Amino acid sequence: MGRGDQAQQVSDHQRPLFAPGERGNARGAPPLLCFLGVPLSREEQAFGAICVANKPGGYTGKDREFLERLSVAFGMALDHSRAKQAVQTACEYAESIVETIREPLVVLDADLRVLSANRSFYRTFQVIPEETEGKQIYNMGRRQWDIPRLRELLEKILPENTQLQDYELELNFPTIGRRIMILNARRIYREAHKTQMILLAIEDITERKRAEEIQWGRNRVLEQLATGASLVEVLLILVEIAEKNNPGIFCSVLLFDKEKKQLLLGAAPNLPNFYNEAINGIKIGPGVGSCGTAAYTGKRVIVEDIMVHPYWTKFRELAKKAGLRACWSEPIISSSDQILGTFAMYYREPRVPDQSDIEFIKTTAHLAGIAIEKKQTEEELRNAHDELEIKVEERTKELAEANVRLIEASRLKSQFLANMSHELRTPLNSIIGFTGILLQGMSGKLNDEQKKQLNMVYDSAKHLLELINDILDLSKIEAGKIEIIAVEFEVKELVQAVEKMVLPMMEEKGLTFDIAISDDVPPTVYNDKNRIKQVLINLLSNAIKFTESGKIMVNLEFGLGI
Repeated sequence: MGRGDQAQQVSDHQRPLFAPGERGNARGAPPLLCFLGVPLSREEQAFGAICVANKPGGYTGKDREFLERLSVAFGMALDHSRAKQAVQTACEYAESIVETIREPLVVLDADLRVLSANRSFYRTFQVIPEETEGKQIYNMGRRQWDIPRLRELLEKILPENTQLQDYELELNFPTIGRRIMILNARRIYREAHKTQMILLAIEDITERKRAEEIQWGRNRVLEQLATGASLVEVLLILVEIAEKNNPGIFCSVLLFDKEKKQLLLGAAPNLPNFYNEAINGIKIGPGVGSCGTAAYTGKRVIVEDIMVHPYWTKFRELAKKAGLRACWSEPIISSSDQILGTFAMYYREPRVPDQSDIEFIKTTAHLAGIAIEKKQTEEELRNAHDELEIKVEERTKELAEANVRLIEASRLKSQFLANMSHELRTPLNSIIGFTGILLQGMSGKLNDEQKKQLNMVYDSAKHLLELINDILDLSKIEAGKIEIIAVEFEVKELVQAVEKMVLPMMEEKGLTFDIAISDDVPPTVYNDKNRIKQVLINLLSNAIKFTESGKIMVNLEFGLGI
């Protein structure tokens, strides 16, 4: 067995191996000298062996004891080296993980000095390691972190083994503005340096809080609209919410007068009065400031620096006096794409909007559009209602006046009919009376033709008198009906009487008259003789009127209602 095999045997079996030397064999191979080997192990796990050989005179028990002690010491040293390397590797691994975390992390020592911070911290707060590491957290930047309550909570973590949990903090930074954060901190132990430290985790919830506050504000605006608040009240609330969520800005809402093509002040409570008075009533157009241009083009206008932008040439001194340097204006557009006004955000320093600013101005202008459009619709409905009431009142007045005129006309009609009743009846009664005297021969003897003609006059006069009596009966007219008086009469006799009455008109036009009475018509009927007689007269009169030549036929047949 060679030395390599003997060393492997020591390592595999985890026990010492002693081999005395041997002479060379017959084939001339070199002799195997003495061998001593002890295993290397840690916590019963073998990881190698220590072997010696070729000592003149061989190895004693003391050699073996020394070698075993040496293996123990060597194993401990090797194990420590491996552990140190493992710790170093673990630290590097942990640090690489920390660097990839998006949440800002800071490691503080017992004096609350910054030992290190991850990449997210420097990116979030826009600082560099030279401005941060080695400084107490209270002295960073412009001492924004120097808050007594925060210091008290952090100083308790190491000595009392406490934790800082969900501590909400709001700070203003010169580079990134207002930030709302949640802080969590706890004790950690760095094995390599045998020291205790504080790991501070910072969660920036500014955007989340801003979104929540904006949503709350929008709900408040909608509630005010639903409860009937005025447009000015709603717009003031809208501006208040916008300014609260964007410290350092001044907001305004201008309303567009479509007829005069100008912008009128809607709400701008924190802009100077002289500025609002100068802007109120401004005509829109290209290059007329931020708002006048936005209303004219229907597009957002971003002016980063009022002092150098051409849109503000005419208003530069006014803006300078008001202390305004930047103005972003968003057109307020209705659901039907009509310009309703503008929503503007002013700053005291030149400023470029980021994406969150753009989203904010868009959504706020949209909400203002909802409010303005709703109030305009309500105003239009109110005006339409008022106009309708005026028209109804005027129409009611006209109807009342017409009713008075109708009453007066009815009175005059009644008076007229009363007068006409006397005026018409008197001559008719005279005609009937004198005709009767003539027919009786009191004025002399009449021939047959004269009697015939006088009978026709007599019958016509009596019929006309009956009609006048019916027409001039005021009670019957005002009641809307004429009384039917049924009597028994001969049909043929009635037709012949009507024929006599219309005969002169027929002879004048050269017309002939023919009457055909059906066999089923009874000799006498029971009905209103005068009404049927009038109907026949009307029919025959129309027939004569519209017949130029020929014959007029009257056919009588029996049926229901005759």
